[in-house]
Amino acid sequence: MAKRMATSAKLDPVTLEVLRNALPAVANEMAADLQRTSYNMMIYEVRDYCTALLNVKGELIAQNVGGVSHFVADLGVLVTQTLAGLERSTNGPVLASSLKRTILRKDPTFNEANYGFRGFRELLRHLADNGVLELREGSAQGDPEVHFPAHARDQDAAFELLRSTVERLTNKSGPPHLSGLKTEMRKVQPDFSEKRYGFNTFLSFVKAARTRDLLAMHWDEGIGDYRLHVT
Repeated sequence: MAKRMATSAKLDPVTLEVLRNALPAVANEMAADLQRTSYNMMIYEVRDYCTALLNVKGELIAQNVGGVSHFVADLGVLVTQTLAGLERSTNGPVLASSLKRTILRKDPTFNEANYGFRGFRELLRHLADNGVLELREGSAQGDPEVHFPAHARDQDAAFELLRSTVERLTNKSGPPHLSGLKTEMRKVQPDFSEKRYGFNTFLSFVKAARTRDLLAMHWDEGIGDYRLHVT
């Protein structure tokens, strides 16, 4: 009986690849349905949500692409802040292995598997696919160089764009709500994307600006949205 069960648990490479792509597709379809049918702007516009498949133990199997990842709310920030520090303190390119060692020194509990990734390189490829960083072939096989995209270096300018937009809208009609704010910023900088600066959602980008004391924000119960103020 045990031998028969062990045999049935084996998957051929083709079936494994089909399942590997099918499970994320289910999560993506759930996300699309949620965004399309939601009446809450935090979901249909800000995309402050995620959809995921879990096993009976609550462990992550697959999650949707985009939106707020299941356990990755601040992962992009952790990686980009660590990468920025290494670029300032080392000569030459930053390798993936060095980046992970530095992250582990900052947070010994870090494990990419807790974020739904099978390895650190898969995590880096996920961030590269979202425009957060770039991967280039390194000197050793399987250990790529990690770089910021050329257009993603000026995070301070992005925060200043946010602050000045809030200030302009406040002077015009009072403190603005979060809804529509990204659209107003794109009127000034059409290619703006918070993902270029390591943030998974626009909300997390705005909260980072609040952490820097550039903005204040509070929840407006009247319309179910955040209202922003320049500090």
